[in-house]
Amino acid sequence: MTNSIKIIKTARLSLKELPNPNADWHELSLFALSFDPRMELDNSGISEDLVLRKLKDTYNLKELRICLYNMQRWWNNKTVKIEDSALKDMRCAVELIRSKLDSK
Repeated sequence: MTNSIKIIKTARLSLKELPNPNADWHELSLFALSFDPRMELDNSGISEDLVLRKLKDTYNLKELRICLYNMQRWWNNKTVKIEDSALKDMRCAVELIRSKLDSK
C-alpha cells in the first residue's frame, strides 16, 4: 500500500484506481483525496447536500467524488475515530462510483 496521493481527474478515473470494497480508513482517504476540487469545480458551486455529505445514488460521478472528498475532510479533522456508519457510507460511495464507471 502506498502512502502518496495521486490526483486523478474524474474524466480519467478508471476501475483500477478504486479501493477494494472492504477498504480501511487509510485507503479510502487516499482515494478520496485523489479528487482535487480546485481542478474540477467551476464557479457554479455545489449543492448543500454535497457540502453536508449526504450520499445519494442519483449523484453523477463528479458529485460522488465531491461527497467522498467532503466525508474524508470532515472525519480527518475530527478528534475522534471515524464512526462505523461513516466508514460504511464512504465504502458505499466508492461502490456507487464503481457502478457508474462500470456502466460507462
